[in-house]
Formats: sequence, C-alpha cells, structure tokens
Amino acid sequence: LGNNCPTRIWVYDHCQGLIASENQTGAIFYSESGCANGAMATLYLGGGKTYYIRMKYTFGVCDSTPIRFSIQYAGPVVGCTDPSACNYNPLATISDTCIYYGNPDCKNNPDLVVLEDEIRNTFHLDFIANADACMVSEGCLRGTGNRYIVRFSTHIENNGQQDYFIGETPASQDSLSAQFVWDPCHNHWHYRGYAEYLLFDNSGNIVPIGTKNGFCVLDLECNHGGTGQFNCQNMGITAGCGDIYDASLPCQWIDITELQAGVYTLVVRVNWDRSPDKLGRTESSYENNWGQACFQLSYENNLPKVDLIDTGCPPVVDCKGVPLGNTRLDCEGVCGGTALRGDLNKDTVRNTSDLDAYLNAVLDKDVTASNCNDLYADGNLDVYDAALLQECTRYENDPFHWGLRFPCSFPTGIQNEKEIVYILPGALNEAAKTFDVTMVNPYSKVLGYEFSVTGLQIDSIENLDPVFDGEIRFNQAGKILALSATEKVIKKNILPGNLLRIHYAGTPGHKVCVDSVYAVVNDKYQRGLGYISTQNCVTSSTVSTQNLPDQVFGLFIQPNPFLESTQVFFPNPDAQAYTVTMSDVTGRVLRYLPNIRTESVTLVRNNLPAGTYFITVSGPLGTQVGRVIIP
Repeated sequence: LGNNCPTRIWVYDHCQGLIASENQTGAIFYSESGCANGAMATLYLGGGKTYYIRMKYTFGVCDSTPIRFSIQYAGPVVGCTDPSACNYNPLATISDTCIYYGNPDCKNNPDLVVLEDEIRNTFHLDFIANADACMVSEGCLRGTGNRYIVRFSTHIENNGQQDYFIGETPASQDSLSAQFVWDPCHNHWHYRGYAEYLLFDNSGNIVPIGTKNGFCVLDLECNHGGTGQFNCQNMGITAGCGDIYDASLPCQWIDITELQAGVYTLVVRVNWDRSPDKLGRTESSYENNWGQACFQLSYENNLPKVDLIDTGCPPVVDCKGVPLGNTRLDCEGVCGGTALRGDLNKDTVRNTSDLDAYLNAVLDKDVTASNCNDLYADGNLDVYDAALLQECTRYENDPFHWGLRFPCSFPTGIQNEKEIVYILPGALNEAAKTFDVTMVNPYSKVLGYEFSVTGLQIDSIENLDPVFDGEIRFNQAGKILALSATEKVIKKNILPGNLLRIHYAGTPGHKVCVDSVYAVVNDKYQRGLGYISTQNCVTSSTVSTQNLPDQVFGLFIQPNPFLESTQVFFPNPDAQAYTVTMSDVTGRVLRYLPNIRTESVTLVRNNLPAGTYFITVSGPLGTQVGRVIIP
C-alpha cells in the first residue's frame, strides 16, 4: 500500500531455529516477482496454525523505507468436495457444484512440462568449497572439500487442465509415507520421485553423478492463467502455474569433480517414475516430462571448462530407441534384460547369499570387476562394494532410509574425504604369538574395513572392539576384512583404540607391518579415507604404548614425520577450551593456537626447517606433550 518498489515475500510455518535465506529454502510460500503498490498475493493456508511472514524490498534503493502492507481474510476455499468428481478440489471446505466423469465439461488430466530453454539459458560452471556433510549424505555432492559443479535452473509447468496435487507433508517425521521422505540431515521433507538429473556420456551410458530433487513443490509462477494455491506445506502445481528450482538453490547442480573430459548430455526429468498424483490423476502425456543440454567438458591446466553445445544434441534414447524411455541395458548388456547389479549368484534376487559371496570374492580376488558386480564403479572390488550391497538388501524397501540415499540404484556410493581412518600396528608379543592392530577414527563410526599385514602367517583373529560384531575374515596373503551385518559399529576413537588381535603361526619376520588399507566404511555407508601410520611396522616384542583404553588424556599426531602439514588429535568431548603450541628444541614457540574447542587441529609447516619439534596441548584435563619430526 503506497510502496514504490516491489517486494519479495516469504511465509514460514516455524520460527524457532529458522535460517532465513534469500531464496525459497525453508519457506512454505515464496514470491520473488514482487508485489508493487496495490498488488496482491493470495495464499491458501491451513487453519489452526501459526505462520510467520517476512518481506523485503527486491531492490536496495528502497531499503530504508518501511514496507506498507495489509492482510485480509478472503474466506474459506469453495469448490467441489466430492472425491469422485472430476473437478474435486482437495483444498475446499465449502462445497460447490461438482462435475462427474462422462460430462463433456470434465477437464483432462494434469500435464507436467520441463522447460528445456530454462536449463540451457542458466547452465554454467561453478565452484564450491563444501564443508557440509549433509550435502554428501543427501547425494547432492560426491564428496567434501573443493567441488566443481554445473548449475542450472529447473522450471516445471503444469500445462494440463487439472491440478497436479501432492498434498500435505506428514504430521511427524516418524510417519510412514509413500510420497514423502524425511531428510534427517537438514530436517525437512523431500517429495520422492519428482525431479531427477541424469548425466549420459557420448555412448548413452548413465554416469553415476546425477541427483534427485524435490524438497518442495509449489506454485511459484502462474503465467498461463492459473491461480496459485499450493505451497511447501500443501504441495502441488496448479493448472496454468509452474514451479521453479533456481540455479542459486542448494543441490540445483550436478557434481562434475574428477569427471573425465568428453561430451555429455544432462537430462532433467520430472515425475520420472510416472506416479499419479494423490488423487490418482495420471498425466495426459509423459513425452514432455524432460529437457536436456549437451556440453563439452575439457581441462586447461587441470581446471575444468564447460562449453554448451547449441547444435547436434540428439535426444537421449533408451535401448529400444524410445526418447528417454525407461528400458535400459541390464548389467550384461541385454536390452530389457534381468541381470541385476549385485546379484553375484545370478538367482534374480539380491540377498545375504550374495553378500557372503562378495566378501569371499573380495578376499580371494577370484572375481574380476564388471558392470554387474562393481557397485561403486571404480574398477575394483573391495569391502565397500559389499557394504553397498548390504545397504541395498537392508533398505531397498525402507522409505525412512530414502532421505539419506536410494539404495540399490547402482552404481552408487559416496566418498567422504573428511572421514579419515588410521590403521596402526600395536604390540607384537612373540611369546604369545600375537600381533595387535589399533584404529584411530576421530570423525565417524566404522561399519567395515579392509587392510593387509605382512611379516607373519595368520592363524586366527580375535576381535578386540567390545561393540563391533562383524565377522572378521582373512586369507594367507595377510588380507583382513570385516563388515558388521547388524550395523553394530566401531565407536569413534580420538586416540588409538583396540581393533583386533592376530594369532600367528611360526616365526614372524624381522618386521611386522600394517601394509595397506584398501577401504573403510562409515556407519552411513560412505567410503572414508583409510591410511596407515608413518610408523607402520614393529620389530620386537614390546608392550604397546598405543593402546590406551583407560587413558583420560593423550595425543595422536599423524602423519609423523610430516612434510607439509600434520594433524593433532586429542579427546575433547565437551568442546572445552584448549591451547595448542608448537615449539622447537630450544623452547621457542613457533605456533600458538588458543581457545581450540574441537578434537583436532592441523599444523602447517610453511617455512619451518627440518628438525624435531614438540606439540603441547593444555586444557581442563591437563597437559600432554608429543614429539613430531620434519625430515
């Protein structure tokens, strides 16, 4: 009222814990087109609830001027309330004229359309430094750290003559729903099966870096005669309206980090599983449910370059020649075949028998990696492939798990570069003929592991972790692996914790070593980074100084020696303030880090000369000093 600049409007159904963004994230209603003087926005909101309205001028020139507005109750929604009628309005509370099937005035079905020009016009390369593990858990990114992404907007219109109605999100995150899945990481609902982003190589093969999106489906524009009525609380797209996922939104991208140079086709499709809406209405056509963009990926000085291809971008077809059809080559290359990835014994089902066969195959290396068994698609078989199959057999039909990832959508899997695990040698007791192995896993719980030892012949292995119940398997070449079928995992260890005890036969070699770490799996079925310590061998019978189950406070420094940087780990479960210093042999302080409230710090060498240095950590639990070497 009397405003000179258009405004943006947000409506929220909560205030506590709200992180207000500049886009529609977190809002149940959002308008960025602006309401200038005298304009009106109509919202359909459920009664008996509290709502929070936020407004902001679209242009900064008006920021100092108060926004004048009024709110008017327009009355209840009037419409047909009979679900059997073709003009049934699920939002109506007061009944109006109903029209039934067979009547010529009955409207046709909804028709969702992906606007391909919107994809191409907003398509661009971007870079983000990802520190959010939720982005990895949700499948938006394939790892933490520096990631190269291709952003684009997705504009979906309902060009049909009926609304595409999805409905209200469940009342509780514990509610079972065939439509919605709860994302426990970012604490919001996702609508399953709405939007999917696929990437195809130049041979028509799916590259496993696509994502699924659908955290909110609402009327963001009504440019074709519709009257917006749906929001993130009661979802859908009105006939004549559209929903927009702007390129600036989180997850509105594909992660191309480490993707090989070549020609690719990005396909965006909506309602990819061809589900009817909540009222059972099917779309009048599925041929317009997708759009695509072809691009050339190249590298200059190890930096990616993306060039959109304007011509010569034929539609992606399935193996039957149907444009973006759902008939695919099975893992053996048969069009529409029944061979399943992960079905190692080829009995047409994936179960614990296949899981057992995987663990044996990984241990004995008697199976070559192929499209049918390489579930992580890295050209290698290890315990992570077995873990992905275990996730599939446990959670394929579990909607609560779909908020994390869709299991069985092979190839799949996520490498989380922040999930660092160290496997270290412990005590070698020649009298008892035992060799202990310890683990440091400061960032996550461990579901499975695979590593090897040298210098002895394994006779048997004893599990030393009090909770972990995975069956430990080994071979005579020294490879050891384990995976917890019940998901009783190894707890986090800031300091080296007891992992297992090897009972060996005969006489050990001059050195007994933890030789290689092949794979580690965390409790979220993500692949971590496994390392051996820089001092990975023992040469004599000693009482281990690394196994410290009763120690209140200690240090673990790795790598040590180090060339560029090293990490210092110490227990700090209550996030209390610690001081970390690094000094030389004369006592001169070279690094001073006060008020450290985490359980680890990274020390960078910079220009320090080679030599011996001392790391001191002081805090409420006392003071500990460790030695580190720069060679």
